[in-house]
Amino acid sequence: MSPKCSPQGTILAAKEWVSGWWLYSPDTRAWREIVPASSSVHVNYPTWSRDGRFIYGLSLDERAIVRLRADEFRPERFAGLGAIEPTAPWMSPWMGLDSEDAPLVLRDTGMSDIYVLDWEAP
Repeated sequence: MSPKCSPQGTILAAKEWVSGWWLYSPDTRAWREIVPASSSVHVNYPTWSRDGRFIYGLSLDERAIVRLRADEFRPERFAGLGAIEPTAPWMSPWMGLDSEDAPLVLRDTGMSDIYVLDWEAP
């Protein structure tokens, strides 16, 4: 689920549905578990930093963005969500990073701000 290649293109970070985070190295053709499913930190949407030194993810349990150093694999809290409610209940929560590695979270704003516009092509 949500595989991502590192900027160097050598390692893939993936979240298996019930089995934590894994890294795959094409050189060794081996998977390595970096955050076991039994971990107290459950994260979604692993995302590499631009320099490939960190992997970020969204933890709904912790209501935070967490990150792991790509060489240590110890989850640490990076940023709290505060009052932000990630996505609507019928959508799965998503997070990513912008071009400067600032966290992006898809936020639930409810259904009260939906507009319908009629558009006529010129």
